[in-house]
Amino acid sequence: MKMSNPELKVVRFGSDDVIATSLFYLAAGQFAGYEGSSPYVEFEGVMRPNGDGTYQITNITHTAGVDQDTVDGVTSGGSIYLPEFGITIPATAMEPIAQQTYDAYAYSEGTYYTHGATYHELYWQ
Repeated sequence: MKMSNPELKVVRFGSDDVIATSLFYLAAGQFAGYEGSSPYVEFEGVMRPNGDGTYQITNITHTAGVDQDTVDGVTSGGSIYLPEFGITIPATAMEPIAQQTYDAYAYSEGTYYTHGATYHELYWQ
């Protein structure tokens, strides 16, 4: 069970632990109904364990477009250049986001999953 966000809450549904209030990034083309121009979508949802090492994401809320620079920052383990501000942010500024943000993928339209590993675990270790 991952407890990396102070807003996380663990609740019981039968014998399953559910990890709530997690932030996910998904390629915009895979997110059903997204009509913005951003290449990625960020959204919050509940991670329900599938018993095979993956988690289904349910109760999706807070959907918003995310630019390539943000995703590059959390997946690089390094600094990120923000062209709109003309500055480079060191990795230490992106690390808290990487520690509480998860990669998502679409199995079918409107059905999303994650492997339950944060970007920090996937790319920064």
